[in-house]
Amino acid sequence: MSREYDSIDPIQMTLKLGSTPQAAHRAITSQTELRKWWAPRVIMSRNIVSQVTGKDIEMKVLMEDKHRLIRFTWRGLHWKRNVPETVISYEITDLGAARGSTGQGIQIDVNHDGWSDPEERGAQEKIWQLALPGLRALLEGKKFVAWWEDEQNKAGDQGYKTADLKAFLERSDKEGRGKNDRKKSIQAIWKICQSMDGLGDWIVKESTGEFELRARDAMIFASMKGGILCLNWRELEKLLGRELVDFANRLSLEQDLDLQIGKTQEKIIGRDLNPDLFSKWLHEVLAHKKTEPRKRK
Repeated sequence: MSREYDSIDPIQMTLKLGSTPQAAHRAITSQTELRKWWAPRVIMSRNIVSQVTGKDIEMKVLMEDKHRLIRFTWRGLHWKRNVPETVISYEITDLGAARGSTGQGIQIDVNHDGWSDPEERGAQEKIWQLALPGLRALLEGKKFVAWWEDEQNKAGDQGYKTADLKAFLERSDKEGRGKNDRKKSIQAIWKICQSMDGLGDWIVKESTGEFELRARDAMIFASMKGGILCLNWRELEKLLGRELVDFANRLSLEQDLDLQIGKTQEKIIGRDLNPDLFSKWLHEVLAHKKTEPRKRK
């Protein structure tokens, strides 16, 4: 591994709990058990884990010393090609369970090493912090809610004000199509955010570097990494009803975009937008009163 990566510290965490090495091994290696505490989507036959919607991770068994040490490689399929894989190690230490002293239980030392991107490392560390209490509860036979099902984690941070978003954009949006294009995209999205100030709630997902604006029980738009602005047609249909097609056609003409409302999501590069026209369109979406279909007599 290149020396330039040595300065990024590994993620290291320790659990001491009342369980057995056998149960811990199963919780860490079984597809069924991993889906309870680690990720909602785990397909061991394909080496795929998805903790965050739309971002698949390749996870392969690298080493397995049963009931003692398990190592997996971990690499995001969305990472750039030259970014190396990371390695997750679980070391299980018997503190007395083998002698029937269940009160002493076991210790699990987690080490996630090999990071080359501090942003990816930071996002993954937050997931580890959310996930490991679930592993503890699972092994101790206690009830728990998986971290991705917890309402606080699902919603994200609603305490953000519009003024806070620019720094968040600049800090999190480091992927994309070159420095100049990325800067133009961020500027366009930031201008749109300013125009929507006070018209809804900002839902910020620190772990993924994404945020969205919600109003009237619908997602108005989302900002994704790489300077991408995302519309969700199903969400907008809640506000626009049968006028959705007319609004989409108008946006397509004004912005010279090829939009397809047959898809659930529409991803648009920020620099390709006219922020003023797009902001006006969003304001009219919010002000629109949906026409309900006529009931048959």
